[in-house]
Amino acid sequence: MLSPIGEAMFPYLFKVSDKSGKYDVVIRFEKPSSYTGKNKQAWGEMVAAAKKIAEDEFDGKPLSEIPNPFREGDANHKYFDDPDSIYIRFGTTTRPSFVGPNPKVNLDSGECYGGMLGRASFNAKSYDVKGNRGITFYLNNFQKTGDGERKGAERVEAEDEFDNVEEDVAADLFS
Repeated sequence: MLSPIGEAMFPYLFKVSDKSGKYDVVIRFEKPSSYTGKNKQAWGEMVAAAKKIAEDEFDGKPLSEIPNPFREGDANHKYFDDPDSIYIRFGTTTRPSFVGPNPKVNLDSGECYGGMLGRASFNAKSYDVKGNRGITFYLNNFQKTGDGERKGAERVEAEDEFDNVEEDVAADLFS
């Protein structure tokens, strides 16, 4: 199953997140009323999959009564602060593939950043861990569909941080 295209936040696609202990990414989606075409279809399939799990495994309870991956934005939240957005975390214990708009091209970690645009392939499943039950979306792979505004700390290029050091100056330090 594929998600609609959204903005990636906190992408841990190349290393395990210290917080979750998994490879994961949060995707910020616009409210579904703005979707058309494939994004609208993907949103509908994603919601339908979660509702089917609620029906089958939670005695038909509404999604709002079951821990689920859909998180409404809240202006008072530190990170998920856009009230016109829905945030979803996709996670896995195995490293996902990270591809570009051409899915035959694997991208490297330098192309992965908070703010990029993309979508996840995932499986919707229920979980039961030590009595905590709910619905989650297990990340399979991630496709970067475009560049977006970089979020978080920006890395400065080394050539912009350092100037030349003459060999003899460096050698004098250790003689």
